[in-house]
Amino acid sequence: IDNSFFVFYINNDTEDLEMHNFDLSGTSLLDEDPKVICSTYNWKADDFTFSENYFYAIVSDANENLVFHKCNFEGEILNTITHNTELSNNGLQVFDQDVDFVSYFGYTPNLESYLLILNEDSISEPIYYLPENSTNYWGEKYYLDDNFTFTGYCNVGDKEIYTMRKTDNTTIVNTIRDVEYQMIQPTLAKKNSNLAAFWHSSEDDAIMIQEYNENGNPQYPTNGIELIDGKSNFKIFDDKIFIFDAPSNSSNANIFCYDFDGELLWNEQFTVTEGYHGHLGMYPFYDGYIFTLVTNYPDFTSHKLEYIAFDEDGLLWPETVTLEEENVTSFSSPKMKGNNLFFRYNNIVYNFLINPDGTYSEPIILAENSDLLYISGNENKFFVITRYGTSATRKLHYFEDSVLMWDEA
Repeated sequence: IDNSFFVFYINNDTEDLEMHNFDLSGTSLLDEDPKVICSTYNWKADDFTFSENYFYAIVSDANENLVFHKCNFEGEILNTITHNTELSNNGLQVFDQDVDFVSYFGYTPNLESYLLILNEDSISEPIYYLPENSTNYWGEKYYLDDNFTFTGYCNVGDKEIYTMRKTDNTTIVNTIRDVEYQMIQPTLAKKNSNLAAFWHSSEDDAIMIQEYNENGNPQYPTNGIELIDGKSNFKIFDDKIFIFDAPSNSSNANIFCYDFDGELLWNEQFTVTEGYHGHLGMYPFYDGYIFTLVTNYPDFTSHKLEYIAFDEDGLLWPETVTLEEENVTSFSSPKMKGNNLFFRYNNIVYNFLINPDGTYSEPIILAENSDLLYISGNENKFFVITRYGTSATRKLHYFEDSVLMWDEA
């Protein structure tokens, strides 16, 4: 916010929830540093949810009741609402509306799931329960036409994927499909005026689709319909479905581009190093996208990191670009953001910048004796978070327009 960033954590010595606010040079912007927000009573308070002008911190009180602290970004508590139910977990989604919504499930014998309406100074009674003996995880949340939709999976014997549509008068649950012995979270996107769910079905060996209209009603049979037959790995960018296929022990790889109606727009084949292919990824890249993969040589003595760029019309380069370092025995989970590619080998985290033509800068060492944990931010301003060894120390590396801005993490 305003070229500053926030760090929230629980102080293990005091059990207090504390907050820092730094500008991009690392200078504190708070009168108190750190700002103590509240006590957590040693309850795991790692669920934060943010709106434009406020956020909720979810903690517990001495009686283990669920407590919602509505706070501003100075760390001041604007309002506190307590719900007298013992909980095992919770998930909160804040919308910048007059009313906020929360879903969670409790310690009751059947692990029943609840949906609550959270007003400015009160919280409603539970207005929805999942079936008995169920455990619910709602992964995606959307706000549509002054109502809300949750999508996730539910364990009831075999796993099932549900979508829940809440309107003013009713709650409707639809099963997207039954899942036997596997866990699948659908990718959601707007398709015209509908909400569309896309997922891969091992049983049908196809990418499936289900659509829900403005009233939350499914447009296809319960288990959806086949959209693209014989395909599995996919990403959705800008109303296009991109499918990548890189069979191991083959030098041939393909990228397919489909529209949301399942019509093939283009398919291009390119050559990769033969061997075992892993860590496949697709990311935004300048005005297009980039495909990355790691190839283990057949004898597993060394690895290659390869990539190629494409846009909605096809491949942008005639062949892949290879980053091949001497004596490299392992590339660990490459990650990309803002045209920077990050990877770890030999416990060292490296970073290099990829140019639009595929050329790249010399890899620089970002962190030694470290793990590459995750990247937080948008394409232009982001943090790379690394962990030193096996310690609790985290280091933040700030990038702006693909340039590392801090000499010291």
